[in-house]
Amino acid sequence: MKNNGIAEYLGSKSHVPTIRLAVIFIYLIIAAQSPRVALGAHLTALSVALLDMSGASRTSFTNNEQLILRQAVTNSVSSGNRIVFTFKILGPAGNQAFQHYGNAAPGSAGNAQTQIAGIPISQFYTQPGVYTYIALASLDGETVQQQVSFSISSPNITLIYPPNGATDLTDSPVVLRWVGSGASKYRITVDITPSLFYALFTDTVLGTENSFSYPLNPSDSRQRLTAGQMYYWKVEGLDVNGNKIAESGAPFSFSIQGQSAALARDLAIGDLAITPPATAADSGPLPFSVTVANQGGTSETNVALKFSVGGLPAPESPQAVTLSPAQSKQVKFTGSLPADQTQALAIACIELFDDNVANNCKTLQLTRSAAAGSGVGTSYGWEEAWQIIQSALASGDIKQALENYQLVDMSGLSPDEFNQLLNDITKGIAKVNAPLPPESVGPAPPAAGSESAAETPSSPVSAPVDVPEGQDFVDEWADRTTYMTALPKHIVIRDAPSWRELWRNLGAAAPKLNFKKYMVVGLIAGTQGRADLIQIYETRVENYSMVVRYRIFSRKKGKLTSVPYHFRAIARSDVRVQFERAQ
Repeated sequence: MKNNGIAEYLGSKSHVPTIRLAVIFIYLIIAAQSPRVALGAHLTALSVALLDMSGASRTSFTNNEQLILRQAVTNSVSSGNRIVFTFKILGPAGNQAFQHYGNAAPGSAGNAQTQIAGIPISQFYTQPGVYTYIALASLDGETVQQQVSFSISSPNITLIYPPNGATDLTDSPVVLRWVGSGASKYRITVDITPSLFYALFTDTVLGTENSFSYPLNPSDSRQRLTAGQMYYWKVEGLDVNGNKIAESGAPFSFSIQGQSAALARDLAIGDLAITPPATAADSGPLPFSVTVANQGGTSETNVALKFSVGGLPAPESPQAVTLSPAQSKQVKFTGSLPADQTQALAIACIELFDDNVANNCKTLQLTRSAAAGSGVGTSYGWEEAWQIIQSALASGDIKQALENYQLVDMSGLSPDEFNQLLNDITKGIAKVNAPLPPESVGPAPPAAGSESAAETPSSPVSAPVDVPEGQDFVDEWADRTTYMTALPKHIVIRDAPSWRELWRNLGAAAPKLNFKKYMVVGLIAGTQGRADLIQIYETRVENYSMVVRYRIFSRKKGKLTSVPYHFRAIARSDVRVQFERAQ
């Protein structure tokens, strides 16, 4: 064969035909490039699930709920290594919104399942839409992936009519109106007390409705509206299972008139529009025009006309309106769609409880243009940017802490990156964590030579920082052990010898951990509670103590041959550690 020097050399040494060795040599190259073909697939996907906190599997959630992420795999060949699980959530645009890794299970043959619970959707939620949960499991260089899509909505309810405090309504029937989104159903409650504790009347409508006509002749005569009586009402949003996911807030009140009367006073908003006309709102100020007409028989003087966009009052609001009978006028306002809203409601209302309150308000739905800028192109000087960052932070503690610092350098960010950061901070997408100065931590500063106070985790599943490049940092360990005691053991470890001793009792080698940066908190369940699963769902600094909150799930039947444990690595601190069990 031409150009086959390697094969000929091998053939001369082993007396094997040249062509056969060439084929073997090529096969070895292919095998080296494709190890899975040589080794075979031993790890297979079994199931993946999204659960709510009641344990029910769902594919539709709201941004004020919490999630349980679960995945299961099957291993056909036993291994001395552990199966490492990774949880990811992608946003509607395909960007990675959430990641958690560290859960692991023995590599023995059979099924393996893991989960993380108590994840606030608000921690990764950016906008309504379809999100994707991706579950990964890895063993001996082999990785399997499972995924499931789910939707997240942002429920909200705003009461519109009758306006709060309306008296002597002549409406027949009284129609209760609101603006809401993200609910499968709405529950309307009416009572004669502001607490609405013993509701006079309740009913539900579909989530596509935004009004409800109070019955003129309800089946229970006690539910009939009476003239002169003040009534209170509210609206609640319900999910598909009937759980409350949104509420209109403080109840509105109204009363009705005893008998129909001539409309002596009737101020009405005839029109609300953007002038010149526009179909979508951008990020800049918009010109609005509100038409007000006097349809009654008396003159109205200095009546307040209020205007807001997305709940924020316009700079010119309120304006005083004076009109004679049959007279109308246009009133101008400017308003901008709030930076954190893609949709908002423009509302114009006259503050006058006349004889026809139903026409005293007008609304206009606004939607931000897809081409509208996000503010990324705006340029800031460093000092100006520093002031914007401080003013944008919602946390009073961090705000106070930053007042003790000065801006030194921000050269690591490009102008576009920095302006995007400002935009994300303003919207609440990005968060800023700052260690408090010693004087603001508490009356007792850390002892000399001790590590600084632990940073409060921003969520129950936050991973420690400073992960070596190219390595997976395991910050949680959960499994079962035959090392059993009657009562649960609370684990607080700040040094390597104690860490090794713990794992000797568990019958395994201690994982590597840098105790100069981290400490370990955790629990080993006791035999008295017959625990089937123990789970740390939150670690948080409160009142100068590290509070570890956990749950224990028990079983009533079966022989107990082992107990579960759960350990978590957190930022090192010398504060006192308290354990709290959730019921």
